[in-house]
Amino acid sequence: MKKFVLSVMQVWVCALALIGVAHAAQDTIIDKISNDKQLSTFDTALKDAGFVDALKGKGPFTLLAPTDAAFAQLPAGTFSELLKPENKEKLGQILKLHIVPREMPSKELPAGKTEVRGIGGQVTFDKTGSDITVNGAKVIQVLKGSNGLVYVIDTVLLPPEVK
Repeated sequence: MKKFVLSVMQVWVCALALIGVAHAAQDTIIDKISNDKQLSTFDTALKDAGFVDALKGKGPFTLLAPTDAAFAQLPAGTFSELLKPENKEKLGQILKLHIVPREMPSKELPAGKTEVRGIGGQVTFDKTGSDITVNGAKVIQVLKGSNGLVYVIDTVLLPPEVK
C-alpha cells in the first residue's frame, strides 16, 4: 500500500511541475517585470501610468526596463514627483520611450547601431559582440515573455524634452 501512495504522490508532483512549466511559458512581459525584484520601481511606474493592460496584450513588444538602481540615479525626489497625478502625462512620455512595438531579439540585431522607432520616439540599439546598449544604457539581462522581450537596462531613458 505504501508503494501505491508514493506513486500517486509522485504523479501529483509531476503534474504540478508540468502545470508550473506551462504557466511560466505563458508569462507576459508584465509578469516577468512584476516577478523581478530589481524591477519593482519600473513595475510601479507602469501601473501608475496605466500601461499594464496594454503591455499584457498580444504584442509583440520589446520593453526597456530600468532597474531600481537606475531609478536611484535620477535626482533626489524625481520619481516621487513623477508619480503625482498632475505628472502622469510626463511619466507616460518617459515610459513610452521604453516601449518598442515589436520584438527585437538580441541575436537578430546586427553589429553596430540600429535605429528603431519606439512608441515614444527613436531609440538606438548598439551591438558590439555580445554587448548591447540602448541610447547608451547597458543591457544587463534579457527576459523572454509570451508577448515579447524585456531588456533590463542600467539607466532610465529620458526624452530630450524631459532632460
